[in-house]
Amino acid sequence: LMYLYHHPDVWYDYATWHAKNGSTDSAIKIFQRAVKALPGSEVLKYAFAELEESVGAIQPAKTIYESLIAENASMSSLAHIQFIRFLRRTEGIEAARKYFLEVRKLPSCTYHVYVAYATMSFCLDKDAKVVK
Repeated sequence: LMYLYHHPDVWYDYATWHAKNGSTDSAIKIFQRAVKALPGSEVLKYAFAELEESVGAIQPAKTIYESLIAENASMSSLAHIQFIRFLRRTEGIEAARKYFLEVRKLPSCTYHVYVAYATMSFCLDKDAKVVK
């Protein structure tokens, strides 16, 4: 049984089962335990942030995204992309744009962040100028 403790998919399934069955508080507690047990699991942190956002806990979700970025700033464009999407959903277009303008100055910023931001601007904001 202790062997399963170290598998993120088991934690994820357990937490989402609770969330789907109406026990969001239990799911949040499970995710809290999961990220302590597996601090290197980005998947669990993204899922935890998504759950927090879904129940309206915007600041806790933002904190999770910010910790992901701080932990992986030099290697993960995905953390930046997900945070830009989160900011757009929760704080609006300008907050997402402001963050993108900061991130693009980082030496670790890859073309993936540019493509994701341009796609979001074009598809969601109908802003063709960004794509050019």
